[in-house]
Amino acid sequence: QQKYRRSKTEDIIQKTYDHEVMISESCLELTKKALEMNDFMLFSLGQEYNKIQVKEMEEVTTLTDIMKTFGTDKHTLLLFDSHINEYI
Repeated sequence: QQKYRRSKTEDIIQKTYDHEVMISESCLELTKKALEMNDFMLFSLGQEYNKIQVKEMEEVTTLTDIMKTFGTDKHTLLLFDSHINEYI
């Protein structure tokens, strides 16, 4: 059971990271396209989305770093789960 939980936790964090990268790329593309079109209201919205994504990427990177630093044994995962709100 420990191996299954470890794989599932790491998989969730990796999928979250991949998702945030995809969203960040989409926000950057939106902002770039808005600038090319001289649509400054849309450009401003794109900038706001990019600011949000910077925070999202920081949070998921923190989770990834914690997993890499402390490992995935069952005690670490229990602490990780009970204190996850402190990390992000």
